[in-house]
Amino acid sequence: MRRIAKLMVQLAELADPDHDPRRIPLSQTRLGQVLGMSRSLVADLVGQLREEGVLSVDRTLTVARFDRLRRHAYPTRV
Repeated sequence: MRRIAKLMVQLAELADPDHDPRRIPLSQTRLGQVLGMSRSLVADLVGQLREEGVLSVDRTLTVARFDRLRRHAYPTRV
């Protein structure tokens, strides 16, 4: 979970000013390729993030709660 959350946070932080930083510009397949994970594992992790309310429940990967996403990405930070 930590690796995918960290990548999503980094993508948001590096987003072009004209791009909505809440929208993750990669497909689940591409996220898997970047992270060296299977698409099915990425789908499971995305499902967990959606159930927790971190990602919105629509077709696109959109961050609903950056605070929760950051907690997954950096669990030891206060």
